[in-house]
Amino acid sequence: MLSVIHITCPHCGASGKVSLPPIGALVIGPCPKCSELVMVFSGHALPIDREIVMGASPDEKHTHLMEVLHGFLNQQVERLVTDLEAAQEAAARGESLDADDDETETDDAGVIQPGQGQDAEPSAEVAAPSEDAVAPSEDASLISQEEFDDFVRVDLQMLDNKHYFRTFFE
Repeated sequence: MLSVIHITCPHCGASGKVSLPPIGALVIGPCPKCSELVMVFSGHALPIDREIVMGASPDEKHTHLMEVLHGFLNQQVERLVTDLEAAQEAAARGESLDADDDETETDDAGVIQPGQGQDAEPSAEVAAPSEDAVAPSEDASLISQEEFDDFVRVDLQMLDNKHYFRTFFE
């Protein structure tokens, strides 16, 4: 079955669904509402400067994209270090951190934050893909026989269902 992610435009706040890109892929496209550019990376929508991407030199484009990615990755690493420190402190006190206690929420940029339950409406959430649905193959441009069979068995049969269709194309 096709996996989707829910993203929120970091420029205007519009939200929508897009197909889950391959792991590690950088996908850049316009927001359908405000036409500003957004980079989707690791399930998160990151703001991109249209003027730089469309008109700057290759070096300026590279620098801009690296700055956006660096900011995102820096934030994620800081959160990881904070979580590791909290886990070490809890372990030192003899406490355990259960996975159920570590609920998440997202901030306005679609970055996951600790503290919100699963029933809340996050601004960027990966739609629970199965492990093999997103596992990279030897050639990422090819689909596996299992993916093809799953598409024929499930997705192809559902194309006439307007609610299912709109899940991916609205």
